[in-house]
Formats: sequence, C-alpha cells, structure tokens
Amino acid sequence: MMHFRRLVKEAQENADANLAFYQRVFDYAQKHYDTIKKFGRFPHRNPIFDRRPTSEERAFASAPEAAF
Repeated sequence: MMHFRRLVKEAQENADANLAFYQRVFDYAQKHYDTIKKFGRFPHRNPIFDRRPTSEERAFASAPEAAF
C-alpha cells in the first residue's frame, strides 16, 4: 500500500496528468487490503472454495460497496 500511496503523493506534488488514474488504482488496492484485513480472505470467493460464510461476510457481500 505504501507504494501506491507514494505514487499518488508524488503525482499530487508534480501536478501529474495521471493523478486521477493513480488515485483510482490506490482506492482499488485499498479496498482489497481492507477486505483481507477485516476477514482474512475475500468473502466473495467463499462459494468457489466451498467455504461457509460468516454472518458478517454475508452482510458485507450483499452491500453495494462490496462490488469492486
């Protein structure tokens, strides 16, 4: 994550034309990081691995912001 954060910071400091793209990439990576940190796995992969989801994972997976 620190590499993405640094990329965004440098783009801001240098008025880089790609700043919006770098920010989107950082946000996307942050969502993945936060999901793994919270659940220790990606809940949307539970069916693929035949894992039983927790109630918290079911609630997360059904929320619109979980789709990334």
